[in-house]
Amino acid sequence: MRERERVRYLQQQLRQAETVPAGTLTRQQMERQLYEMGQCSGVVAVDLNDIIDGDLESFLDLLSTLLTGSPMLSDIEYKVVGADAGDVLIEVDGDPTLILADE
Repeated sequence: MRERERVRYLQQQLRQAETVPAGTLTRQQMERQLYEMGQCSGVVAVDLNDIIDGDLESFLDLLSTLLTGSPMLSDIEYKVVGADAGDVLIEVDGDPTLILADE
C-alpha cells in the first residue's frame, strides 16, 4: 500500500510541475508572473553532480540562474518534482524584483 501512495504522490507532483514553465524565463514572463502571483516560478533541470558538489548558497545561485538567467532571484523556495536521467527536476519560486530593477 505504501508504494501505491508513493506513486500517487509522485504523479501528483509531476502534474503540478507540468503547469509551471520549464527553463529560463524571459523578462516578460517574470514581469507577468510577478504581477499575477507576486513571484516567479518555473521548473529547472539540475545535474545531480552540481547539487552534490556545492554549498547552499551556490545551489540557490544555480537555481536562480537556471530559472532567470541571473543569480539575483531572492526569497527562493524549491522542491524536487521529478528526475530525468542524471538531472533532478526542481520547481523554483522566488522574487525577481532585483533582476527586473537591474535591467
